[in-house]
Amino acid sequence: MENGIKKYISLMLILGFIVLSPQNLVSNVVSIKFGMGLSYGGRINDIWTTTTDYFIQGTEREGKNLSTVQAFFEIVFPVFHNFSLSVGTGHFSKILSGTKGIFTLPDSSEVTGDFFSTPEFHFQSIPVLITVQWAYSVWYEAQVYVLGGIGYYFSKFNIYDHIITYNLQEPHSTLNYYAQDYRGRTNSFGYHGGVGFEVLMDNTFLFFIESVYRSVKFKKLESILPIDRQSPAYNIIKEKLGESVAESTFLHFANWGGDEIWGDIIYSINNIFLSEFIFQAGLKIRF
Repeated sequence: MENGIKKYISLMLILGFIVLSPQNLVSNVVSIKFGMGLSYGGRINDIWTTTTDYFIQGTEREGKNLSTVQAFFEIVFPVFHNFSLSVGTGHFSKILSGTKGIFTLPDSSEVTGDFFSTPEFHFQSIPVLITVQWAYSVWYEAQVYVLGGIGYYFSKFNIYDHIITYNLQEPHSTLNYYAQDYRGRTNSFGYHGGVGFEVLMDNTFLFFIESVYRSVKFKKLESILPIDRQSPAYNIIKEKLGESVAESTFLHFANWGGDEIWGDIIYSINNIFLSEFIFQAGLKIRF
């Protein structure tokens, strides 16, 4: 991860020197660009496991994927004829549903039925972006353009809605699980590309709209236990596993007062893939 950040910083410095070198600037017109947009897409590669094989385990995709608002800001430098390069940042969030875990009691059990849980995934990211743009004038006050670039995404996420719902034929006081959830953080490179249209409103302001595709895959995830969110399961898990928790574990349902054969239930995330489309609009101001 550190080597990746160093490479990214080096690339930023090289591109900065290229952009700011006097022989490459076609004019002294520098612009700032800002706006908001809606994004849709993304998925979680997750898995449910149990520490024993007592339950008959199944899964079901919920398919929940809410479109979310994002904001962005860029500084745009003209470089060559019809070409510009921008450096920017922003903020966006995502809400995705994890895979629904379904656990059915075997026929040999004195209790029949099942129980299930569907984690909800809340994701936030602050990217640092470099974008190249090529524009073509369609008439004097308007132009269309294509854009593409790379980014490095600093991200964190939480798991919510980790309630277990029981569908048992008769009550069973010892079939009970406490959930301990973990926060997470992850960083990764990604790329983006799209098309846009901008129109001159006066000598200073331009209005633009864009359609952009973004692809980022987060492979290395780090579990963090917030002190203020320790559940009754924490001490149970600590006794069983000690202080260490697998980096990919983000929910741990600890068996509370039940038969040892039932074991614990663990929800893990292997990677997060944000493959999404963005529609955004805003203003560009020339200086």
